Amino acid sequence: MKIPSHNQCFQIIRKMGMMDHIIDHSIMVSNVTLCLCRHVNQTTPLLNIHLATAAALLHDITKTRSFKTGERHSETGGDLLETLGYPEVGNIIRQHVILDDWKENTPVTEQEIVNYADKRVLHDTIVSLAQRLEYIQDTCGHHDLRIASPK
Repeated sequence: MKIPSHNQCFQIIRKMGMMDHIIDHSIMVSNVTLCLCRHVNQTTPLLNIHLATAAALLHDITKTRSFKTGERHSETGGDLLETLGYPEVGNIIRQHVILDDWKENTPVTEQEIVNYADKRVLHDTIVSLAQRLEYIQDTCGHHDLRIASPK
C-alpha cells in the first residue's frame, strides 16, 4: 500500500490551491483522527494511523475548486488520490461525507474514523456532533448522513 508522507500531503495541498480555512479544517480533522486512532489502537491495534491521518489531511482536497465547479468533492477528491497512485487514501476520502457501509459490532475502520473526525470539526474547532450536524444541515442541506462513531 502506498501512502503519501506528511510532506507529500502538503505538496498536493499546495498544488491544488486549497483555501487557508480549508487547510486549517483539514489539519484539525487529521489531529482528531490521530487521537482517535491512538485511542482505538490501545486495545485493538488494527488501524493504520499513517493511512488514516493522510486521508484526513487530504479529505477536502478538491473542495476549493468544488465551489466553482459544483462537483462532489468527496468523489473527485477520492478520484484524484487514486490517479496519484494512492487508491486506499482515495477510498477513505470518497467516504468522508457518507460511508459506503457501516455495521454495528465490527472493528472500527479508518474510513469510519475519518468520517467521524470530520463531523466533529467545525472550521478548525472541535465541537459536539449535534453542533456540527446542525451546521451541515443549515449550510448544505444534507439529510442522509451516515456517520460512524468510534467504538
